[in-house]
Amino acid sequence: MKSTFKCFACEKIFEAEGKKVDYMDPIYGACSRIISTCPTCELESSEYRKPRPVKVMRANNYGCGDCNSCGMN
Repeated sequence: MKSTFKCFACEKIFEAEGKKVDYMDPIYGACSRIISTCPTCELESSEYRKPRPVKVMRANNYGCGDCNSCGMN
């Protein structure tokens, strides 16, 4: 199964067959990830995950009210 990967050295996003690598994280314990070799620079690359959209909230959503101390009102 092909997955999408991103090389952080050359910033290339590509599709390739990955392989599962198990490792021990000092905080979370036993973990695994899928890696592949970048076709451009031949370095180890991790799976690419699209960034999540950022929610923009106004100061009033935090209960600021009409204090005018934050400058958002």
